[in-house]
Amino acid sequence: MSRNGSWFWAAGIMDKAEDPRWAVGKGGRGRRACVGPLAVLVAVVSVSVGAARVGATEYSVTEIPMPDWAYALALNSSGQVLAGGHSKGYFWDGTTTWILRPPGSDDCNGCTVHFFGMNDAGAVVGTVRGEQDRAFLWQGGVMTDLGALWVGRSYANGINNAGQVVGYASAAPGVPPNPFLWDDGVTRDLGTLGGIGGAAWGINDSGQIVGAAGTEDQESHAFLWSDGVMTDLGTLGGKSVAVAINNEGTVVGNSQTPDGVFHAFCWSDGVMTDLLIFVFLT
Repeated sequence: MSRNGSWFWAAGIMDKAEDPRWAVGKGGRGRRACVGPLAVLVAVVSVSVGAARVGATEYSVTEIPMPDWAYALALNSSGQVLAGGHSKGYFWDGTTTWILRPPGSDDCNGCTVHFFGMNDAGAVVGTVRGEQDRAFLWQGGVMTDLGALWVGRSYANGINNAGQVVGYASAAPGVPPNPFLWDDGVTRDLGTLGGIGGAAWGINDSGQIVGAAGTEDQESHAFLWSDGVMTDLGTLGGKSVAVAINNEGTVVGNSQTPDGVFHAFCWSDGVMTDLLIFVFLT
């Protein structure tokens, strides 16, 4: 994979005391999956390249019963699994597989259902996409239509262990969406970085939120929202978006470089680090 002809995209970050910057992503030109910054994850049930340094680890594979074809989307610390299928989702609690049918999805011709996040209590968030895209929350067999809170379209992207949901929504049809925080039935518009529009993609258990928002010069920059204050995390030379934050406050995301290529980044203590550098060092 050459430096000039490749891209690297971050998708998430784990809480890891030894190194809080372990970011999960995927690479271009072969789509190599990576656990950054210094190891390569070759399969979901495999041991990373660097694992030999700390001793071998054995994994087992469990087949989860599904009524239809499905693919795994998320795994929480309770061992529960979220899976996606044909316009529906499945939730496996360790013994039983639940079929997730969000509000209105059965009566909507051509609708598709997208699941984006799950917390350790098994609460799931996502979006029903159709004539009017609507965010939803599923928990304990009960579906809540979060889209009823907005006149325009809404999308739920993440949920923390306190049950707080983040995403983006439009106040009215045709109006650019803004990032939002939903907390126990109350919705808060997080605003922007002085420009137009934005989206929230991740939230940690402290309620810190990351995403991307418009700036005064009409660019889109990664942000960190904490205690009511939205901070511009900067870029690697172009547009940027933050997609996940762990409980230590470390952020991962993606940014264009000056030549327009997207690189994954890690942001911590005010410093944005290009993770593609570590890919070529492994």
